[in-house]
Amino acid sequence: MDGAADRPVVGLFGGWDTGNLGEVALRRVIEGELRRRRPDIEVVPFAPFGAEHPIPGDEGRPARPLAAVAERSGLGADALIISGDVLAGDAAWSRRYPTAQEHIAERGVAALALAGTRAGLPAADQVSWFAVGVSDDPDVDLSDLEGRDVWVRNRRTQERLGGDAALSGDPLLLASSVFGGEVLRKRADLLRLCGALTAGRRLVV
Repeated sequence: MDGAADRPVVGLFGGWDTGNLGEVALRRVIEGELRRRRPDIEVVPFAPFGAEHPIPGDEGRPARPLAAVAERSGLGADALIISGDVLAGDAAWSRRYPTAQEHIAERGVAALALAGTRAGLPAADQVSWFAVGVSDDPDVDLSDLEGRDVWVRNRRTQERLGGDAALSGDPLLLASSVFGGEVLRKRADLLRLCGALTAGRRLVV
C-alpha cells in the first residue's frame, strides 16, 4: 500500500467459515491488531463461502464469500493477507466443510491460498502469507510460494517449504489482549472435552 487511496482495503483470507474455533480466534486477533496499528485502513475478511455458510463464531460479521472464478471478479483489495491452515488443495478444502470438490474448485480456493491468484491474476497488488500452516496432504504443491512473503506458524510447514519461509509462530499468543476471560475459559473447556487438556486449573490460549 502506498497511501494513495483515501482508505486502503486490506483483505484477510482464511477458513473463517469452517467453524473451527482456532480459525475464528485467529481472524479476531489479526483484525484487532491491524485495526489497532492502522486505524486508517479497512479490513475485509474473505472465506470460501463466508456469509453463505454462517457460523456462531463470526458474531454476526460473516466473511465475504469468494465469487466463482468464472465471473473474473477481483477481491477489490489493495493488499491481501492469507492466514491460518490454508496451504491445502481443493480435496482437503472440500473435506473441511464438507462439500463437493467442484464447489471449492469453481471458487478458486486453492489457487488463492497457494499462489495468491484469482483467474491466473494476482488477487491484490500486495499478497502476503502470515501464520499459515500446511495441510496433512503430502501431495499439495507449494512451489508457487517459493520466494514469496511467507510467514509460517510451525516448523513442519517451514520444512515443507524448504526452510526458506520465516517462522512467525502462532498469533493466538496475542489472544489475551483480545479475548475476555470467559472466552478463554470456554476454549479450555472445549479442549478438555476433546481430551486435549487434562483436568485442573490452568490458562490456555
